[in-house]
Amino acid sequence: MKTSDQTSDNSSNLKDERKKNKFKKKKIKFKNTNSIANIHNSSRIHEKKEKAISYLEKWKNDKNNWKFEKLTQYWLLKNMFDNDKVPEKSFEVLLQYLVNLKGGSKQLAIELCENVIKNMEKKLSTDEENKVSECSYHRARSVLQHL
Repeated sequence: MKTSDQTSDNSSNLKDERKKNKFKKKKIKFKNTNSIANIHNSSRIHEKKEKAISYLEKWKNDKNNWKFEKLTQYWLLKNMFDNDKVPEKSFEVLLQYLVNLKGGSKQLAIELCENVIKNMEKKLSTDEENKVSECSYHRARSVLQHL
């Protein structure tokens, strides 16, 4: 015959087991949601890239119908060093576009370039592993020369 202590131990073990299972289910659901979010973010990044490239092409080839878009300009500034997001052909157009920057946008571009250059020089002087690539470094130098 079971004592009341054994019965309470069994019921608490059962409750603990239920909590663990519930937690595991939530964890699995979160993982699945997270992978879906990654796919969604990937498609959004691709959409922003296409929009930014189209924005630059329109600026270059069809200025009468081109319209300034602050968010697209900001995206271009933040991603101008990434060869995957701004391909070389579009980067050449971006350099021409950046010549006309004024105010805070120009200052932001200069600061971003100076940070990339400073990080690369630090990497070279200390032989440390750094996240700045040579491509980013050369792009930053080109942007500064055009501003």
